[in-house]
Parts: sequence; structure tokens; C-alpha cells
Amino acid sequence: MDGMSGMQRRTHLRDGRLPLLVRLMRMPRLWAERRAYRNRLATMDPHLWADIGLDERTVREELGKPFWRP
Repeated sequence: MDGMSGMQRRTHLRDGRLPLLVRLMRMPRLWAERRAYRNRLATMDPHLWADIGLDERTVREELGKPFWRP
């Protein structure tokens, strides 16, 4: 027994992908996470970007993306 219910096992397709409906249901949360991450970057002091491995160009590119784009 792997500890997963039958429903959890059926959530993934045989090739490991999630079904379309499951992905669509998760999108609003993912979008909110992206928006929050980009808001934190925008309010962060620029000297801290290097501490997390980002440069100004990368941050500007990230901040220019709409919330639905990874």
C-alpha cells in the first residue's frame, strides 16, 4: 500500500501529466503566487537581489511579465 487513495492515484495521467481540469483549478493559486513573488521583488532593495542570485536585468524582465506568464 502506498498511502494514496484511489482518487489521488487517478489524478495523474499515465504519462505523469495532470488532467486539464485539475490544472485549470490550480491556476488561480499559481497566478496569485507569481503576483506575490513579483510584488516582493519590486519592493525589495536592489542590493538584496544579488543575495538571491538575481541581477537588475533579470529582475526587470521578471517584473515586466504578466501574472499568467511563468
